Amino acid sequence: MTASHPYPVEVDRIEPFSHTGWSVSVTGLAAEITDPAELEEVTKAHIPRWAPTGGDRLVAVSAQMVSGRRIVPGLRSRLEEDS
Repeated sequence: MTASHPYPVEVDRIEPFSHTGWSVSVTGLAAEITDPAELEEVTKAHIPRWAPTGGDRLVAVSAQMVSGRRIVPGLRSRLEEDS
């Protein structure tokens, strides 16, 4: 893993019964956490891992660009309104 290229991360949540949800995208530089003090701090925070297997490496992504949207039934986007 290299910290010299932008790295995107996206997290989404959809509620199937209410037809609502949200989506957040973060783009930044990615770097493996190797500093022992930082690894200890992250471990103590009990941040859940999203990958089901593996897990020997921790990666931090600096938040240089953040965007998000809320999904609401019946709400039209600006792009749909302009067409």
